[in-house]
This record gives sequence, structure tokens and C-alpha cells, in this order.
Amino acid sequence: MQVIFKSVNNKKGEELVEATMVLPIVIIITFIIIRFSIYYYQILDTRVNLHRDILNEAYSNSYHGLNVIEKEEKVEFIDEFILFDPICYNIKASYFKYNETDIVMAGDIIE
Repeated sequence: MQVIFKSVNNKKGEELVEATMVLPIVIIITFIIIRFSIYYYQILDTRVNLHRDILNEAYSNSYHGLNVIEKEEKVEFIDEFILFDPICYNIKASYFKYNETDIVMAGDIIE
């Protein structure tokens, strides 16, 4: 009788089967969370660098009247060889710079 109860209470095989089914799913979910975190960091880093480049360009160049500086960059989440259409995020930035004296002088000429 004791031999029967020992075999019923022995669950080592069941735990191993459960672990082999659950562990890969947990690892895949962990990698997906890490990859999304890296992707959103890349978007943030690209935005900061893009705005920094636009400000440096705007302050380094001389200008007259109204000047518009526009730039665009793309951040890809997954490369094209994995999916047919890659998941990407387009970042656009623009900076409007104007010289007030030129605009006032142009207004005086128009009137």
C-alpha cells in the first residue's frame, strides 16, 4: 500500500514537463520586453540627436528673413529579413528661425 502512495505523491516528472513547456515562453516574453525597451530607447536617442543637430545647424548658419530647417530619420524595430514589412518609426523635426529686423523691414517696404 505504501508503494502505491509513494508513486502517486512523486511529481518530479510532472514538474519537469511543466518546466519544459513554461520556461521557453517565459524566456521569449523576457526577450520581447527587453527588445521593446531597446526600441523605445533608440527612438528617444534618435529624437534627442535629431533636435540637437537641428539646433546646431540653426545657430551655426547665418540667415535672412524666415528660414525653415527640416530633418527626418527612421528607427527600425525589426529588420526586413525577418518580416516582409519592417516595423519602423519615422521621426520628423523642424525648426523655424526668423530674423525680426528683416521681417520688419519687409513690412515697411510693402506698406
